Amino acid sequence: MKKKNVTLIIVFMAASLLNSCSVLRGLSLDGPSGPDMYEYKKLDRDTIFKGTDTFHFPPASSGRWIKGSQHLKYGKHGEGRLDSLIAKWFGKDCQLLIVHNDSIVYDQWVEPYYPGENSTVFSVTKSLTSLLCGIAVDEGYIRSVDDSVTDYLPELAQYNPTFSKLRIIHLLNMQAGFSFDEHYSLSLKDATKIFKIARLQYGSDFTKLFRHIKFKNQPGEKYEYNSLTAALLSWIIEHATGKTYAEYMTEKIWQPLGMEHDA
Repeated sequence: MKKKNVTLIIVFMAASLLNSCSVLRGLSLDGPSGPDMYEYKKLDRDTIFKGTDTFHFPPASSGRWIKGSQHLKYGKHGEGRLDSLIAKWFGKDCQLLIVHNDSIVYDQWVEPYYPGENSTVFSVTKSLTSLLCGIAVDEGYIRSVDDSVTDYLPELAQYNPTFSKLRIIHLLNMQAGFSFDEHYSLSLKDATKIFKIARLQYGSDFTKLFRHIKFKNQPGEKYEYNSLTAALLSWIIEHATGKTYAEYMTEKIWQPLGMEHDA
């Protein structure tokens, strides 16, 4: 009986350590404050390539340029210089770029963020992923957003039968019903809350998450902001098109839009 108890304790400790590995990696890479704008430099990554025909936003003429010293009034009693207000409102990420009629009319940035330097766009990627999904539908790789996710990833049904009820439209609308916390405080005391998001961000293979994912709501039942929905959508797009996310993004979005830099 004692040996059995000892074995159970060892198994539990091993499972807890496995779940905490991504948390520890996040702490070692980014510290308790979490990822910053240059997060991408620390992780494994693929490249989205620019094309030969790139587009550049030119600076506006001096008569159209907005000066940082310009005073603004806001609310009932607020007033201040534009550059100071941006620093006040946005803190360490006090950057603002204003483009009007295809010309840059205002550009404020602070170190360590520089013009022309790549930075992490975080959840902007969700919009790009949904755009890629629409393109894949137009091109016939995905028949319909009403298709079940198991039409493209049948192995998911082996992990949880509820996946058979999950449709692509549920991913696009963030109505998957996953039991998955959007909790970003990288502290050991919160490890039980954040190990899933940490494995998504810092793990070597996010697809392993779906082997153990549970549903707290039926698909389509409730809206809840959830990063795992976009991750699953990207996996479906890769499987349906037979191309990597970066390859499909390069071909269908980055180069046609004339993006100025590789991503």
